[in-house]
Amino acid sequence: MKKSRKMIALALIMCLVLAAVSGCVATPSTGENSHTGGGNGENDPARSAPEGGAALTPPVSKHGDVVELSGYSDVYDFISKLTAQVQYGFTAEESIADGTSKSEPEAANTAEAPVSMENDGADYSGTNVQTAGIDEGDRVKTDGEYIYILKDGVSVVILRAAGADTEKVSEIPLAVTTDASNNGYSENGCEIFVRGDRLVIMKNVYEWSKESENGGRFYRDKSSAKTEIYDITDRAAPKLIKTLAQDGNIYTSRLDGDTVYVVSSYYVYDCEENEEETYIPSVRNDEESSLIAIDDICIPIGCRGTGWSVVSAIDISTGEMKASKATLGSASSVYMSAENIYIVSPEYHNDESEMRIEDQYEVRDYENSSSTSIVKYSTAGGTLGGEKAASVPGYVESQFSLDEYGGNLRMVVTENVHKYTTYYDKKHEFINTKYGDNYQHNSLYVLDTELNIIGSVTGLGEDERVYSARFDGDIGYFVTFRETDPLFAVDLSDPTNPTVLSALKIPGFSEYLHKFTDGRLFGLGMNVNENGNWTEGLKLTMFDITSPADVRELNTAVLKQSWSEALYDHHAVFIDSGKNLIAFPAENEYLFFSYTDDGGFRQEKSLKLDELGTWGIRGMYIGDSFYVCSAGAIIVLDLATLSETARISLF
Repeated sequence: MKKSRKMIALALIMCLVLAAVSGCVATPSTGENSHTGGGNGENDPARSAPEGGAALTPPVSKHGDVVELSGYSDVYDFISKLTAQVQYGFTAEESIADGTSKSEPEAANTAEAPVSMENDGADYSGTNVQTAGIDEGDRVKTDGEYIYILKDGVSVVILRAAGADTEKVSEIPLAVTTDASNNGYSENGCEIFVRGDRLVIMKNVYEWSKESENGGRFYRDKSSAKTEIYDITDRAAPKLIKTLAQDGNIYTSRLDGDTVYVVSSYYVYDCEENEEETYIPSVRNDEESSLIAIDDICIPIGCRGTGWSVVSAIDISTGEMKASKATLGSASSVYMSAENIYIVSPEYHNDESEMRIEDQYEVRDYENSSSTSIVKYSTAGGTLGGEKAASVPGYVESQFSLDEYGGNLRMVVTENVHKYTTYYDKKHEFINTKYGDNYQHNSLYVLDTELNIIGSVTGLGEDERVYSARFDGDIGYFVTFRETDPLFAVDLSDPTNPTVLSALKIPGFSEYLHKFTDGRLFGLGMNVNENGNWTEGLKLTMFDITSPADVRELNTAVLKQSWSEALYDHHAVFIDSGKNLIAFPAENEYLFFSYTDDGGFRQEKSLKLDELGTWGIRGMYIGDSFYVCSAGAIIVLDLATLSETARISLF
């Protein structure tokens, strides 16, 4: 009976726990250090609840809740107990997490346009990033004189940017692949950085082998994230000067000055007590390998995932790996401010009540929900400082759902709760299920430097989820959607009492928000039909945010194209308000728009991509030329007229 009950319960919650292997489940907390400042009573969960739902308890940030570790054996005990409860990607209902706690100026605002730099009198655009001064790994980079393109992971092409006379200078081969009958090896590039005379290439490395055990055969694989540093003083002859690596696959990377921060996701499949390398991530300096020290390992209390987020800080000028940290719980988003890096991981809660008897039935109540685990590391001095950990209700949509300002972390999340009750008839051996009051809404939380919740506004956008977010100083903007697109504007000037200023409802939704100029917010997303159940093409929107209490939709444009990489990767969007230019790929075209309040969006050019493909397209300007780059070719245009001046094949 117990087995049947659990199997049915697992089937009912399958869609919620598919990611349980890489997530965490938080344990209850007393909330002594939290404060809820709901802008008004109707959005305060301590005083109200979603229609038809039970009253909610005030949200609690569990700061400093990490498991005390004295040695690797403690890590083994934790993970082995966890893996014993994992079957076919599901974890058992009983929580195993327990332990004791250990514990230890204002950040830059988000970047509002591609960073413009000066180089020998020629200005140029950088990668579209979230935080000013913090570069993000991508497929294409420029230093204002040369263009560097990661070509399908197999090589990096270096070109001298000279308008119509642009030419290839060198090419660095990257891909290595072997595939024998019993084992194989491959490595491919995935992101690059350029700073001065240093080119940094991030690679994923896979090794696999076919092995025998007890008469059977199985595959054993090993993955690592490799960082290669090249001296490109002579662009025609790049020299590899340092190779470092860490367990896992590249998740993302950031560059702050001369320090690159590499985040990889590493999963533990087999856990052998006397083989620490089977459950502790390692780092490698050239050929020398070492396990991450126990003092650099963080396990948030309540974690249920066997996936690690490994973070390393590498000085690209010296090739020194200055610090490495490992957090249990696979990253779903990474946000980096000017002073800290935040690793956020999903948590899944599957709560079951004690059994009670009603008539002939054994009755149990279930509640499924999600929350987000946050681990914060200081990046002061180009290294990684002591961790702080917390958990908040709901899940984040992307890195843009987080922002640090005035020392506080602001987060936009979607919260959902699914309830049901099972009635088991032991005599007749069948189960009935009654579904309860489910709800989904969106919230904004403010956490202080210690990751205590000090303010919140909750219950926004009932039955909707967050699609995009952007913070601008004391104001936070985020879009939710189900049938219409509410753009919420929240006043964060008092972090202990966030207040909703306005909620503009319009058709469609924005997947990406970007501050265009003072008083103007650009949105890129999808238009929908009048019933709100079918998308009808890409939609450009310009919002008037001069008065956040009265946000208005100034102008829109609905395009015939219905897909763009820019909806999923902000690096594909080029925006420069000074040059009055918005550009991005859309299906098999690259589109250029200008904007004025009077004339709205005006399409200045549509460029057929042809041999460039539809993914990994990036746009940039250098001096008087605009370059549309891909793994296959570069199209060069005159920046003033957008007339095509050259096409350079990379094959």
